[in-house]
Amino acid sequence: CVNMFAMYQTLIAQSTTVLSCVDLVVADGERKSFVKVDMSIPCQDGTHKMSTAGLLFAIGYGFGIPSAFIFGYQFMNGRLGRPAQTRAMFMFLIGGYQDRFWWWQSLIMVRKLLLVLIVVFISNAELQTYCGMWTMGIALILQVVLAPNSQPNFNQVEALSLAIITVTLNFSLLYFWPQMTDASKNVLTVLLILATFGAIVLFAVYLYRPLRGMLGEKLALVKELQGKAAAALQEREENAAQKGQRVFRSDRAHRDVDRFDDDGDAEELLEVGALASPTRINLTAPAGAEAGVARRPQFRPVFEEVDREEDDAPYIPRREHRSLTAEQLSQL
Repeated sequence: CVNMFAMYQTLIAQSTTVLSCVDLVVADGERKSFVKVDMSIPCQDGTHKMSTAGLLFAIGYGFGIPSAFIFGYQFMNGRLGRPAQTRAMFMFLIGGYQDRFWWWQSLIMVRKLLLVLIVVFISNAELQTYCGMWTMGIALILQVVLAPNSQPNFNQVEALSLAIITVTLNFSLLYFWPQMTDASKNVLTVLLILATFGAIVLFAVYLYRPLRGMLGEKLALVKELQGKAAAALQEREENAAQKGQRVFRSDRAHRDVDRFDDDGDAEELLEVGALASPTRINLTAPAGAEAGVARRPQFRPVFEEVDREEDDAPYIPRREHRSLTAEQLSQL
């Protein structure tokens, strides 16, 4: 559906251009019509006799896509009773419009179809300008009166773009005035270019405002996250400098540590990182030393955190701890 919507105008233009004809003078007082994309094929030739049927199918496709959207939306939203799923499926068509103007995109597609048909099948430039001006004028009136967009800025941008197109087509009719001099045509061209450039500047202003607000919010969020991260890092560094590593004591380790203490002096405290599982104890060791692991399925010690300032037991710095050999760990 998204690809069909995106290529809608291109498909209509290509399909109708293939079927369009152009009149050429082949002799004095004699004109013949040829296919516009291939001048070797006369429009009255047998190879082009199905052009009318092809044109009808192309126009049917142009009106059929908007009609299919309206029918599908009403069927899913009304007959099936699935408004949430319907809105999610057709969001690329109804997004940005008020709920009561969910069909507005279909009207825009029909307007595009009319403009393509005007350009392809009307060869007279002046008549093309008139038809295009009338089409865009009607679209401008409907946009201003109904204001279908959900945001006022959207309505203003849409109305401004339609107004610029309508004014450009209106002033372009002056080129067909017989009394129009070349200097006047140049002045008119400059005025039309300035009007178009002014519209582009206004569009940029409308686009800059929401982008500036969005970027401001993102930058404020990034600064806030950076500040929180810096504060948390500083807090951890201060705690580490004041208290050092957290120390835990196990009664079982306190009783059994003298069994693998070589010099007979039982260590009062063992620094323990964390319990990987109920049956696994990870013992930390100084940097570069070997860390030991004890496995005792039947032994599940309970650790308590030691307050170094209030506990009477002497604190053994980390660098004085010895790593445990496999033989010593097996005795646990």
